[in-house]
Amino acid sequence: MTNSRNPALSRRDFLQWCGAAGIVAGASLAGLPSRCAPLSQDLTLTAFAALVDSSFEFTAADAPVRMRLMSATRRPSRSQSRSVRLEVFSLIFQAPPEAKLPAAIYRVTHPRMAPFDLFISPVDLGGLRRYEAVFTRLL
Repeated sequence: MTNSRNPALSRRDFLQWCGAAGIVAGASLAGLPSRCAPLSQDLTLTAFAALVDSSFEFTAADAPVRMRLMSATRRPSRSQSRSVRLEVFSLIFQAPPEAKLPAAIYRVTHPRMAPFDLFISPVDLGGLRRYEAVFTRLL
């Protein structure tokens, strides 16, 4: 996480900490807007790993942007509880050079998945236009 001299959290640490805290606290997801609803069982590392090198369509404000899924990578879980099992993974998408999407929630479609909403943020990976999504799922 962080030390007392550097109080800033990375986005990944923040999301993992909040997800684990919500699980431990027994937070109810009933009544949340649909954009905050629990993840579908289809949005798993296994499901996305089978779709690496395929195209996904991200609906932006102006027009759809097609991006290729470059990788689906398991990340270590930092859950402090032995009774809470989490699946943590990230997806890296490559966009066309002309696409400049801000970090935001986008409607995503793929021929082999039901449409879903996904938060992505730009990442600097060798000067290419790439975007990352991080998942923390309760198992």
